[in-house]
Amino acid sequence: NANIEAFKTVSKAVGKEKEGEKRLEKHDKILAEIRKKIEQSTLKSAFAFGISRAGMFINNEDTFMGQFLIKMGIQPEVTKDKTVHVGERKGGPYIYLNNEELANINPKVMILATNGKTDKNRTKFIDPAVWKSLKAVKDNKVYDVDRNKWLQSRGIIASESMAEDLEKIAEKAK
Repeated sequence: NANIEAFKTVSKAVGKEKEGEKRLEKHDKILAEIRKKIEQSTLKSAFAFGISRAGMFINNEDTFMGQFLIKMGIQPEVTKDKTVHVGERKGGPYIYLNNEELANINPKVMILATNGKTDKNRTKFIDPAVWKSLKAVKDNKVYDVDRNKWLQSRGIIASESMAEDLEKIAEKAK
């Protein structure tokens, strides 16, 4: 992971290599403990989805969010090989969807990165009829996470906080 390598480089550059190593050991332990809890839950896969002012998009295995979910034991509900002919690529790894494509995917479990339930982009891009028709919505399996943390933050503190979010989601998913 490039973020871990950057942390090691900075630790070494500021003469705190040993402290950096200890902090990474603590980090690995925190993530491992939470992953174990997730593995013991019913949360096995999820549709990683984000909404921004540019639209609504899948976070597949090529994105930080998608990779982090896999690292924590949560497989993608829709793998990138199943999205080759879906959506629009606007640069970067994100696959932007329209409402028809979202309805066709019809996720069972959704981890949704937005600026909260009142995020105007949420209502701007998602057709209410499509939203209500989704299996994840009907089964109350849409789990909101903070878009800034999940899609823009990197590093060990952010990933520990993301892992704590997943731990809470796994508890709810039981």
